[in-house]
Amino acid sequence: MSAWDNDGDGVSARVILVVALVAALALVVGLAAGTFIGRSSQPSLATLAGQSRDLAAALVVQLEPAGPSYAAGVVDGAVSDPAAYADAQERVADVTRGLGRDRAALEPLDPAAYARAGEALGALAAAAAEPVPADAFAALLAEALAALAALAGT
Repeated sequence: MSAWDNDGDGVSARVILVVALVAALALVVGLAAGTFIGRSSQPSLATLAGQSRDLAAALVVQLEPAGPSYAAGVVDGAVSDPAAYADAQERVADVTRGLGRDRAALEPLDPAAYARAGEALGALAAAAAEPVPADAFAALLAEALAALAALAGT
């Protein structure tokens, strides 16, 4: 008797067995294909490291204009242009927040470089909070930029 023979009284046990086997086989093939496709589309470690370095490089680019802004905003340790001074403060604060926000991506690159960048930005933020001579701010800015550049691998 064939598995497809049916006398009209319902579904035979063999038909149920064949359908169950086909469904199980389809499930196994689908899981295997999904696993293969998922693993092949996963970014490589080099790609992830490159993206993290790009994040650090973007922080450098974002912080660089703080030097000229601060120099224009503070003369002889006193605020001469409040807008330029505020721009420098905002840039330092934004980069500091960005470093914290992207910690999960940046710290694994080089934990020591990440710590140095955090310390340098902390010192720069403290200096930007109150007007200090422009040369002192420039020295702290150079240190922070160097620490971020080291984190970016440049």
